Amino acid sequence: MFNFIHQYFKRILEIVGILLGIVVSYYELSYLVPSEPLIILEVEKKTPSTYSLTGAISDKDYSLKWVKLFPYSAIPVKQATFKYDQYTKEIDLTKSLHTTPYNYQVSKELLQNEFNQNNHFAFIFLDKDRFTFTFQFEDEETESVIFKCQILTKNDQEIPCEVKESGYRSLFRGIPWYLSATLIAILLIVFIEVVDLIRKQKINRRGLQPLPPGTE
Repeated sequence: MFNFIHQYFKRILEIVGILLGIVVSYYELSYLVPSEPLIILEVEKKTPSTYSLTGAISDKDYSLKWVKLFPYSAIPVKQATFKYDQYTKEIDLTKSLHTTPYNYQVSKELLQNEFNQNNHFAFIFLDKDRFTFTFQFEDEETESVIFKCQILTKNDQEIPCEVKESGYRSLFRGIPWYLSATLIAILLIVFIEVVDLIRKQKINRRGLQPLPPGTE
């Protein structure tokens, strides 16, 4: 009777694990594929004084007019560069002195001039590793730099922009929600089976122990 109840309870846990996997992956999908206008850049600390920001998430492809990045740090920026898609050339960026707070800007016009392109050149938001800013500071950063961004499309529409730290969510990028649901559910079921196996081993060890004197 006890084994039946135990097996029944374990199956319930496995079903809950599958449902939880679906819910979590659906939440991940809503984060990775926004339904409202949104662009997210991921920031990663490459060295003690160097940060890299890459295009990560967008609700759709946008043809851009310009992108502005605002680095908030007590330590001055030594060098800021930008790399775009298949172009191997890195572009040196200069600090804008006409705005407060100061920023570093990449525009369609700048890229056209640098890459010798005509007016049909499209500056489109691109995903990770194809749209990269690099900031090198004059000294080692003991605390993380705060970056903020502003983005304007060629139609003069300002798109909400966020800078997030690179983290575990990147593992889900490019994986359809139903596959990530399956992955999470499998991991939860494996966890349940491992816990159950450890519990059975403890019970077996107790069963092999000699009985106390006088209990035969």
